[in-house]
Order: sequence, then C-alpha cells, then structure tokens
Amino acid sequence: MSIENLLLVLSTSITGTLVAIGGVITFIYAIRRKNRLIFLFSAMWLMYAVFWFMDGAAHYFYSIPLMALSIIPQLIGVPCI
Repeated sequence: MSIENLLLVLSTSITGTLVAIGGVITFIYAIRRKNRLIFLFSAMWLMYAVFWFMDGAAHYFYSIPLMALSIIPQLIGVPCI
C-alpha cells in the first residue's frame, strides 16, 4: 500500500467517524425533541458516515465494485435534505 493510499484510507476513516458521531448526536436530539425534521438530518449524516466507511474500505482493498456500491448511501442520504 502506498503512502498516498494509506493517507486516503486514514482520512476517510476519520471523516466517517466524525460524521457518524454527528449523526448519533443529532439522532439522540431528534428523539428527545420528537422532531422529524432533525431525525431526517440525522439519517442523512448516518448515511454519509456509511459512505465514508465504504469509500475507505474500497480504497483499502482496491475494490472498484465496492466503490460503486458506496455511492448508494449518498443517494439515499441526499433526499433527506
């Protein structure tokens, strides 16, 4: 694995972790406030986190099919906006 690919996997993992934390925080907030709009935003953040983790895995394993599949969570998350 080259240093560029290692940095790419590391950065996508960090981004996925931060986005997942934001998604969990907004999910908890949405449940406490019983606000469906915030719940949709939390779903969007969680779908983006899934995308970042799948993207990192695709770069780690050099998998083009996994890269193609990783766009699906974004296609689900974008209409949540």
